[in-house]
Amino acid sequence: NPIGLDFKTASLLWSPDSSQILASFRSANYLIDTGTLTKTADLKESSAGLSLLLASWEEELTKRDRQLLLTLPEEMLQIATASAKNVYFSPNGEKILYTATFAVTIPDRLTTAPPGSSTQRQERTLKPGSIYVYDLKEDKNFVIYDHPDELGGDAFTKINLIDNFAATSGTTATVSAKSKLQDPSNLQTTIANFRGQYSPQSFTAYQWFPTSNHILINRNGSIDIIEYDGGNLVTLYAGAYEDNFVYPWPNGSKLIILPNLPANLYAINLK
Repeated sequence: NPIGLDFKTASLLWSPDSSQILASFRSANYLIDTGTLTKTADLKESSAGLSLLLASWEEELTKRDRQLLLTLPEEMLQIATASAKNVYFSPNGEKILYTATFAVTIPDRLTTAPPGSSTQRQERTLKPGSIYVYDLKEDKNFVIYDHPDELGGDAFTKINLIDNFAATSGTTATVSAKSKLQDPSNLQTTIANFRGQYSPQSFTAYQWFPTSNHILINRNGSIDIIEYDGGNLVTLYAGAYEDNFVYPWPNGSKLIILPNLPANLYAINLK
């Protein structure tokens, strides 16, 4: 390594379009193009323009959030932006995983459910702290976890980039004039804030599986998977592992974990 960098100690952050990676070290920051092979000797220090770069990434994420939220029925849009936290759309954009923050009721018949929709019991009256999945196509809301007292609170909460939508039209989003994700005094906090926009993996036990039909649950020394409607809980792995490092393979065929062993990654085959 000609410039003396140990990438094992770097904090890595993907750009919203996955075309770049920010590699942050204690004394330097480097922007790496994922489409080409870059030798470490050719890396250029990027700290000078880092704030502007991250501001552009935040703008991309805000546009993405606005587009996704506007696919929701208006009543559900209001709940997602004013009565919920840690809202994450499924990979296919047809469902949302969220934690309720207020006791509200989702009105019935927001959309027309298609034939063959889930027959699992749904729950449209929300309990603060409970975790739900709302299916946009089926207009059904399912409980994933309803014992909020056992969670002990989130270690981190996803920052909402959009403040609110107009209550009557649902088309006007209020966006903060200043960066919400950047902490000028702590780049590692900034990176954590950005990571929280992509996935809840680092701060809550629940994350979307790539199928968009399953939720991956990582808690109490066990990695489980459950269907989006709360049915068919299955344990995929139980044993010693780093609980902040559980990632599904993009096609859902494997899980990548870091056991409490010498620093080697392990793949768990699911198919």
